[in-house]
Amino acid sequence: MHVCPGCGQTDVPAPEPLETAVDTVDDVLEAVVRKAVGRAIGDRVLADFPTREAIRQAPDDRMLAIKGMGRARLTRLRGHVAADLDTLLDGVRGLGPAKRERVVAAFPTAMVFLLATDEDLAAVDGVGPALAAELAARRDNPQDHPG
Repeated sequence: MHVCPGCGQTDVPAPEPLETAVDTVDDVLEAVVRKAVGRAIGDRVLADFPTREAIRQAPDDRMLAIKGMGRARLTRLRGHVAADLDTLLDGVRGLGPAKRERVVAAFPTAMVFLLATDEDLAAVDGVGPALAAELAARRDNPQDHPG
């Protein structure tokens, strides 16, 4: 477990590296859910709620009944699953229209953006270290920028 840089809570799992290729929509959802709450809890979530829409619409009490799911993890999960790319990019310091267009071209959906590595973000033309850090902060804490 590590401290969430966005909210300071200590009961959020550290992001896990992706171990498999992400080729389909189901793979992307699985990777995003696992990134948000960890592999074991993510697998339990997906067993009961196999689609993005199912996760978004699931009542809190049903989600909180999943072994290992607490309020902080649920908030993080919902932030990851409900993320909207336009909202995530709004207000990022140093992200003007031209750079924003290049970021969107590289990461066309919020789910793809959430799976980007620091290196992926820095590789976008015109994105320097400071902007890459700002983008990484949004990627890591989408619950702080709800769509």
